[in-house]
Amino acid sequence: MGMILGITEDVNNNLWVLSFGPPRMLIRILDRKVQEEVPTPQVPAASSLVADPRGDIWLGLLNGDLARYQQGRMDTFRFEHPPNSRVNQVLLNSDGSVLGATTFGLIGWSNGKQQTLSARNGLPCDAVNGLVEDGSGALWLYMQCGLVEIARSDLQRWWAQPNVSLQPKVFDVFDGFQSGNRAPFESKAVRTLDGRLWFTNAAVVQVIDPAHLARNLIAPPVHVEQVIADRKRYSPQGDVRLPARTRDVEIDYTALSFAVPQKVRFRYRLEGRDTDWQEAGTRRQAFYTDLRPGTYRFRVIACNNDGVWNEAGATLDFAIAPAYYQTNWFRTLCVVAFLALAYGAYRFRVRQLRRQEKKLRDVVETIPTFAWTALPDGAVDFVNHHWVEYTGLSKEKTMGSGWKAAVHPADLPRYVERQRASVASGEPFEHEVRFRCAADGEYRWFLNRGVALRAREARSSNGTASRPTLKIGSVLRTSVKDCDRSRQI
Repeated sequence: MGMILGITEDVNNNLWVLSFGPPRMLIRILDRKVQEEVPTPQVPAASSLVADPRGDIWLGLLNGDLARYQQGRMDTFRFEHPPNSRVNQVLLNSDGSVLGATTFGLIGWSNGKQQTLSARNGLPCDAVNGLVEDGSGALWLYMQCGLVEIARSDLQRWWAQPNVSLQPKVFDVFDGFQSGNRAPFESKAVRTLDGRLWFTNAAVVQVIDPAHLARNLIAPPVHVEQVIADRKRYSPQGDVRLPARTRDVEIDYTALSFAVPQKVRFRYRLEGRDTDWQEAGTRRQAFYTDLRPGTYRFRVIACNNDGVWNEAGATLDFAIAPAYYQTNWFRTLCVVAFLALAYGAYRFRVRQLRRQEKKLRDVVETIPTFAWTALPDGAVDFVNHHWVEYTGLSKEKTMGSGWKAAVHPADLPRYVERQRASVASGEPFEHEVRFRCAADGEYRWFLNRGVALRAREARSSNGTASRPTLKIGSVLRTSVKDCDRSRQI
């Protein structure tokens, strides 16, 4: 038969033996007689085996997969794993699932569902040497980095959510755990009738009694030790005020636990900056490099080696003073200065426009002819002093339609029509018209020229361009020239 790698008994009292060979075989024995031999071609290279309640035989393979022998048929269940992987031990769990301890994590099969539990799910490392279930249904993993206890409820959560993150109980060197070099094909874990769990490796045999473990139920007191800001130390007692332009802030804290102080874990939160608790693990410092001026409250809580949390924890209130350019009065001063500059620029522009307007009016007033502006409806809104001197109409009397009093009654309808046509078309116009002279009351002929200043193109309701029009308030610039003072009525 060669080297025997594993022995198990099924529900029908058959004894199954896994032989390394040569040749490699799976042998069924009943009443001290060999009843069945499964030869090498059908039996894959395996290191351990276990029987389930239905009489099936499960094999942990040397390539990291699982196999099931059922009524003369061998089925293989493959898992994603790195090269040179192996199943060190296979276990039939009380929930009916089949679990395997491998170099890349814990593999499982349950009702056709295959999953892998590894460091991604919260295990302290990946390599599992052995596994065993205790009397309460908790699963114990004998790993290279420690002895790990996974509660039954956590195992059920993992089956329901393969990517769930667990927080298993870990016993490491601080608890007396000893790791050793793995010897090939050795038994890794077993539970005796008294409920104790035994674990073996190439160096030692270790035992633990889950039912009589001492639990540390005392929550550790938490204390903030000091604050270091830009390499300067501050006492956490009293009101801590840090100077302006503080860049690097370090807060040191600790918790007292005499059982296993190396396994005390912390969480902290800086109110005014952090939106949630930060998991610090066993680290006992918090670092900040981006704090703005203001008031902050630092809170830290801790748990002991058995996960008992001190929720009250410790707090530290501190403040960072603002630099002069970070104060409200400086911001207000900047706003006031900006508004003053904007107002100064506005006043300068107004004065500039008024000077330009004065120059333009001086030019208009000095030209030896009449000049005025009118709105699109023909209402005059400006005339120069030559008009006032010639017609005798003051600027107030000329505004609006008062200018019509200086036009010969026979020329007025035609002149108004030409002006209206120019406004409608936007084309300049030229027309001879008679104006009355105030000095002698005579009418003289003048050549009147006008130019329409057209506004931007308006848009019709359907979005297409319509005929250009003059906006209300736009002007019609005109000029008159004494063309023939001898032609009088």
